[in-house]
Amino acid sequence: MSKDVLELPLDVTATRPILEHIANKWTVLILSVLCTQPARFNDLKRRLDGITHRLCLTH
Repeated sequence: MSKDVLELPLDVTATRPILEHIANKWTVLILSVLCTQPARFNDLKRRLDGITHRLCLTH
């Protein structure tokens, strides 16, 4: 293999949708709350201004 080609250990085509989902603004904010302790939606809503049920269900 040429030294000009970067060999990646993962299949970028397969992982791109996952990384785009993880990089979403709401996903990062939800994880920042849930990583400290489990929380119900109303607790998330109190802590994350502007979040809706729909946002939680899609993330």
